[in-house]
Amino acid sequence: MYYSLGTGQVYAKLPSQTVQTADEGMIRLWFEEISRKLAPDTKVDALKGKLSRIAHYAREHQIPKPRMSVLIRQFMDDVRQKVVVWKLVADPAPNILDEGMKFEQQWSRMLAYINDCLSQRHAPVRSEISKAKQYIEDNIAERLTLDEVADYVNLVPSYFSTLFYS
Repeated sequence: MYYSLGTGQVYAKLPSQTVQTADEGMIRLWFEEISRKLAPDTKVDALKGKLSRIAHYAREHQIPKPRMSVLIRQFMDDVRQKVVVWKLVADPAPNILDEGMKFEQQWSRMLAYINDCLSQRHAPVRSEISKAKQYIEDNIAERLTLDEVADYVNLVPSYFSTLFYS
């Protein structure tokens, strides 16, 4: 893109702005890929390599902290939405990043958050299965359906069925 100041001189837009946007786009794509592939059975170790690549790329290409903060927040929002859908973590921490934090602190908190989400994924399931069994025992005289019990423990019926029988 070119522009003129009216003095007869023409200036070109600096390429660093375009490169910066392309670099951010690459990081956004990598975060989206991780988010898409995130599942309840994902191993934390499997994510560490991909996330390390992103951190290294951000440092190497000198992505400004405010822009990186936005990307990290968007990624964490995507992770939180996935975790809520799984109904495995009761109340994921919504705002664990502070604007005044250094990149390394934000990154470390993001990793801890993901680790917490994935490591806690089985704990609530056990209590939900116990809760379901107690509900069935308490209502043994009634004709209960899978949908009713799954709804009682706030799980999707197909997922509840898989958990219950495993």
